[in-house]
This record gives sequence, C-alpha cells and structure tokens, in this order.
Amino acid sequence: MPGYEFYCTEFHGCSIPDEDFCTYASRANAEIKRLERLYTVTGTDNERKLAVCAVADVLYYFDNALSGASVKSASIGSVSESGVDIDTSVKAQKKELYSAANLYLEIYRGVKSRG
Repeated sequence: MPGYEFYCTEFHGCSIPDEDFCTYASRANAEIKRLERLYTVTGTDNERKLAVCAVADVLYYFDNALSGASVKSASIGSVSESGVDIDTSVKAQKKELYSAANLYLEIYRGVKSRG
C-alpha cells in the first residue's frame, strides 16, 4: 500500500490531508481487492499503488460531498463537475471507483477461468 509521500510525489495528489491518507488508502485497497474478487485485474505493483491513490481520492471526494462540504467544482480522473448538483448515489460512487482503478489497472469484466 502506498504511503503519503508516494501519493504526493508519484501520484501528484493534493486533495487528501496527511493525517487522513492512511484511512483512505486502506479503504481504497479494500475496494481494489473487491474488484479483484469480481474481475480479472492485472497491473504492476507501481500501477496498483497509483490505483490505490486514485481510488482514495474518489473516496475522499464522495465523503466530503456526502458530509455537505462545499464542492463548487471537482475533477476525478477525466471527469470534471461544476455546480452544486453532484450525484452521490451508490451507483455513481461505484462507477467512479471502478473508473479510477481502471485508469491504472487492466480490469477484465469477462468470466474468470476456473483452470
């Protein structure tokens, strides 16, 4: 699992404060493990660390949006939103988490072989 220094220097993240990063990275790691149980997921160790950082950013974004923190505009991966209406439904969150992980990892949604 990546540390805060990796998040700042390699991923170039700046959203999550140092004191909160471990919590979000741990949740992101669990989300990627969930994807690995459902799908075939491949990538290098470095790509996995980058994916953890990307998913952590998404989790942090949604936590702030759900807590009522003022979000005037935001960018998650290639998706940008402006304005007040942000879709925080479970479906929207799952879609963004998948998209963030898929930026760095190959996620094959087909049938897993049982060989």
